[in-house]
Amino acid sequence: MAILAHNALYAFRASRQNAAAFHEMPGCGPPATFRADNSFQVTDDQQQNSARSADVKTQVMAALAALVAVSALGVPVQAQAQGNPAGANAVKYGVAVIDINYIFKNHQKFIAAMEAMKTDFQAVETEVKGKQQQIVAAQERQKTFAPGSPEFKQLDEQIVRMTAGLQVDVTQKRKELVDREAKIYFDTYVEVTKTIALYAEHKGIGLVLRFNGEEADPNNRESILRSINKAVHFQNSVDITPDVLAYVNRPATAQNPAGGQAAPR
Repeated sequence: MAILAHNALYAFRASRQNAAAFHEMPGCGPPATFRADNSFQVTDDQQQNSARSADVKTQVMAALAALVAVSALGVPVQAQAQGNPAGANAVKYGVAVIDINYIFKNHQKFIAAMEAMKTDFQAVETEVKGKQQQIVAAQERQKTFAPGSPEFKQLDEQIVRMTAGLQVDVTQKRKELVDREAKIYFDTYVEVTKTIALYAEHKGIGLVLRFNGEEADPNNRESILRSINKAVHFQNSVDITPDVLAYVNRPATAQNPAGGQAAPR
């Protein structure tokens, strides 16, 4: 609707292409003729120009009405005209596709959370290696004592306690990291899903399908199989991935669902 309104408003601009016909516009045609008795006679050209003028006014009024309707929906004309070329037909067909893998790989908040977890994992790994070295050092000291001696038994008990404690610690830390990773994935998935729903409702899209936008690697068997088994094999400019990614990567101050933020465009 916005594009039609835009074209209607600018269809009547004087330009080099329509300059030749510009003299036919109302007020620019040949003058009226006068009879011998000085009575006024309207020429056929003027009658045609008057009809053309009425058509122009009708089209302009229709264009203005379209603009008012678009403004009432809160959709800027410029945004509709430009938009996302990859998803230019999504609204037209009422169907869209999205590359979830690409979203996750380029989701800034998700990437930052995973990097932070990676740093914590490395810290845990360093701690575990330090405790393992302590156990090895205790085992080396134990070798300096005769088996059955009080020192040998004491170190043996110490090694058992250290080994058991390390196993418990490693199991607990591993579970914490796995749970943390799962939560990061889940929170990102919920955010992306809500954004897709918000975008689709705002644009009047009734169905959004997941697809894989990566090209198959002819030298990679797994890549070829993924391409064969993908759900969507063709899409005609209905990819809303860039729009959704741009929205989830907005600053936090621009993403406040409770505050009634504008839908992604």
